[in-house]
Amino acid sequence: MKIVYLLGMFYPNARMQTIVQTSHYYDTSYLMLFHKGDTLRIRESGGVCRIEIKRFVSESGELRICEKSGYEIDTVPELLHGSQFEALGDVAYKRIGELHTVRRRFQLPGGIFIDCDENTYLSTTDYEIEVEIGQVFPYGFLGELVSKYKNQKPRPKYARFVEEFLMQSVGRHEI
Repeated sequence: MKIVYLLGMFYPNARMQTIVQTSHYYDTSYLMLFHKGDTLRIRESGGVCRIEIKRFVSESGELRICEKSGYEIDTVPELLHGSQFEALGDVAYKRIGELHTVRRRFQLPGGIFIDCDENTYLSTTDYEIEVEIGQVFPYGFLGELVSKYKNQKPRPKYARFVEEFLMQSVGRHEI
């Protein structure tokens, strides 16, 4: 990924951490959660499995507000029951696939974090950059990058995953 190389050149003293994680996504056959803007997943990272639900609350301009809750579990099952989260009701959710992420997290001065993700799912690989800005607005190369793309509305990983899932399912006539 060229951005990782460029960040290393422009910010040689930045701390870099590599995080590897797998998100196992669950939904009904009709993608009920996806259509409501919710995500049910089990995330594996660092030897820990955590079941999480992200529930859509509201959207205002480019700000999307979600509630996130979860807890650790022992395994990654093929089926989850909605009773594991009160808000999901009495419904069974099947595992529809997984998304592997290799994240390179750079910590820059001023409380700036840059996550460079390489995501692999359903024979697809895509890339994503997320910038978290602390108290100090970035300068130089990074400031120009943030200014140029700050008004773009990103498509979440789960949305990209489901789009690919649907395209492949139509090709196999599985919907």
